[in-house]
Amino acid sequence: THSILPRTTTTTTTMQPFPEDKLTPEHLHFKNFLEPHIDQLIHLQFPKELYQHLYHKITNNVFNAGEVMQLNSKATHAMRPALLPLYAKVDIQAESDVFLIDQLYTTMERALEDQVAKIDKVRDVCLQLMQLDVELEKGDKPRQTEEHSSAASNNKNLDVQFREVRDGTVLIVRGGLDNINSLCIPDENKDQNLKKLVAIEFRDNSLDNLDEIVAFFKEQAHQILAIDLSGNRKEFSAQELLAAFPNAELINGELTEAYSDWAFCYLAGKHSTSEISHLPLNECNIQRWKRDEFAKLVNCVELNVRSSIINKEALEVLRQLPKLRSLFTSWKYQSMFYAENGELPVPQLKKVNRKFTNLPTVPEENHLVAAFVKDNLWKFAETYTLQHLTYDPVWYLMDVVGLSIDNGHRLANFQIAPFYYIEKQEAYTLMWPVRNVQAGERITRDYSYGASDVMRTLFNQIWHPEVPLPDASKTSGATGGEFVNPKKKTAFDVKPEAIVVDPKKKTYRVCCDSKLVRDAVLTPHPKGKSPARPANYTLVGSFSEADILWIVHDHYTNPMEELPRGQYINQYQYEHNLTSKPYFSFNSQEKPWGIQSYFMGSEEHAYKCVKEFKRREAAGEHNIWIVKPSNLTRSAGIVVTDNLACILKWMNTPGDIVASIYLEKPALFKKHKFDLRYIVLLDSIHPEVKVYTYDRFKARIAPEEFALNDLDNFQKHFTVQQYHGGSGSTVACTEFVREWNKEHTDMPFDQLQKKINGAIRDMFVTVQDKLSDDNHAASPHCKALYGVDIMIDNSNGDYQPKILECNFSPDASFFQNMEDRNFFREVFDFLFTGQKADSIVEL
Repeated sequence: THSILPRTTTTTTTMQPFPEDKLTPEHLHFKNFLEPHIDQLIHLQFPKELYQHLYHKITNNVFNAGEVMQLNSKATHAMRPALLPLYAKVDIQAESDVFLIDQLYTTMERALEDQVAKIDKVRDVCLQLMQLDVELEKGDKPRQTEEHSSAASNNKNLDVQFREVRDGTVLIVRGGLDNINSLCIPDENKDQNLKKLVAIEFRDNSLDNLDEIVAFFKEQAHQILAIDLSGNRKEFSAQELLAAFPNAELINGELTEAYSDWAFCYLAGKHSTSEISHLPLNECNIQRWKRDEFAKLVNCVELNVRSSIINKEALEVLRQLPKLRSLFTSWKYQSMFYAENGELPVPQLKKVNRKFTNLPTVPEENHLVAAFVKDNLWKFAETYTLQHLTYDPVWYLMDVVGLSIDNGHRLANFQIAPFYYIEKQEAYTLMWPVRNVQAGERITRDYSYGASDVMRTLFNQIWHPEVPLPDASKTSGATGGEFVNPKKKTAFDVKPEAIVVDPKKKTYRVCCDSKLVRDAVLTPHPKGKSPARPANYTLVGSFSEADILWIVHDHYTNPMEELPRGQYINQYQYEHNLTSKPYFSFNSQEKPWGIQSYFMGSEEHAYKCVKEFKRREAAGEHNIWIVKPSNLTRSAGIVVTDNLACILKWMNTPGDIVASIYLEKPALFKKHKFDLRYIVLLDSIHPEVKVYTYDRFKARIAPEEFALNDLDNFQKHFTVQQYHGGSGSTVACTEFVREWNKEHTDMPFDQLQKKINGAIRDMFVTVQDKLSDDNHAASPHCKALYGVDIMIDNSNGDYQPKILECNFSPDASFFQNMEDRNFFREVFDFLFTGQKADSIVEL
């Protein structure tokens, strides 16, 4: 995560200031460059020794990476095979220089997929990269997820291991082996394992003598069925490897003419074809589809054949796989799987490239191209935030040089970070060595920089979705689940002693930070709406003078450890269990009014989210998700997606995110998506829950008719539009009820209202104990007003209310502006004098 120019900073540079009387023009220019950028550089952990290097290059527009590094046409990029990997031309010392990388394209978050797909030049570049990348994927298979060093030839740090596979063992060697005869196998069962050897994986080493390799293994092993020598010093061709190992079914990841169901088991990491549910043949380049071998895949639900030809023979083979639900193929074959004359070519197949096949019409080619680019874009996208301007992330694509930097995991020799040059308002990517690099060594960076082992496993899904996740037990010990129930104190602490404010008094002193509220409580009720004992309110400027503290814009932040005396306050000490998206997602998880959600700041929850995504994808189930930043409101930073890579990349944005299942079949209002904003008053949480709702709600309607497509269409999928220049509408409560009853005759709104009331009350009952501590919440000092957002899920035809979120200090201007009411006056009269108007309904 890179957050450029934080809004506030407590870090200061340790650089010595220049003596003002000795400043040369060059020093002055450098000082003027450094001052506005110093916080940014410190935040990026950029070496101080390189500050002047950066100044020189960025002010003179120097792009000189080509002088010390080059693309290697004889090597294979581990993560992006469409690109050639980058190698050092000369020795490079750690923190000796910095290099600028240009950005191919930069945009804000909502436009990323849509704009990249529509801009011809950017789309064509992306398509060239992505098409090759997807069709030729050379990334790690499930059995190859260990990190390996990018160091030059070095036999001292080899990772050598045997693994059991069907009918034998596989020998895996990583780390820079340069001579097969010097291979030392530290295995007590070495002789036995070598006798059973059926496969060898020596990818990304430094071997160059095929004769020695053949001689070594012909002496050791009975037969070799799979061999992978890709990424070595010499690129061994499939022809010469097949001549040396004529019985091989797999060579450098591709199927040979001799392939059988053994190759399927090997690639899937299983011992029998009946165990295979997901089969990654994405780099196998199938030329001949063997009906008898594929027929053994009786339980396969997902098949990846992105590098293979799809023809009539392939369709016939796929039709015989009874449980096949999901297929990944090249975009140019995608249209072959849509219905023609009402019949699907592969009837049991639900999705191709994660898109449903039961479309009314076959998509045009340009639509498929755009969809293909958008679908794979997240493998390439990087992000940063300009927090002095906006909290919304900026997404960008590096140029080909930046994309060619391979993944070195924790052993990476370079670090990269985005940099924003304020004077020219231009963004670059900085690249500097963090280890000594030898000439001829591969240039790498850590694609999951700073991530834990568990999160690295999850981020690996961005580039290798075919890799199965480890067992959940392997994530224990560092789950991050401690966020669930801490009694986190807000900055105020009210003593539970007897209240000093007399509820029968007629004048109350109010300290409030909202002009809307201040004006409202000073305004009399409309004629005929006054309570039996009307109260008066006066405004004061300090907490110590007030009887009532109504804090709207933030939680109480006065540095005093406790309120000066027992005033009323519109907050509960542990209300974050309701108002914080992460806590709310946990507390609502098992409730009928809750939505299946995961707090991605917790390793445990992030793991469960990815696991659930992959399960749904494999089963062909509804698999659209909505991702929300936990620290933003009013639809800011929200994205709707069916792309796991998108969800995982959004975890790199500032602030934690919550990922939730998107409602597939919401109840609609005249074919449009809507939500209902209710104002809820909490009078007491303990020992008894006393909760009330205002009798009018705000109905917010999305501008365009709803459909489960165009997921980046803000006008179709979002109801809160006014803060983003949208054209969404707000429908009056009475009008909404009238039209609802016409449209939904099977669920009159008065019945639906009872279900909504029950859901809201149960929400507070659910968190009752979590809002109570040391008698604090039982104190009559605490009152609160919340905004609760409701959608109606009609997936099962039962109109189930779903609570989207509960907001502290909601925008209540809609309610205050009603002509026949003084909303806040009614709220104050009820909460602080006990006089309940007819508009306030107990739940």
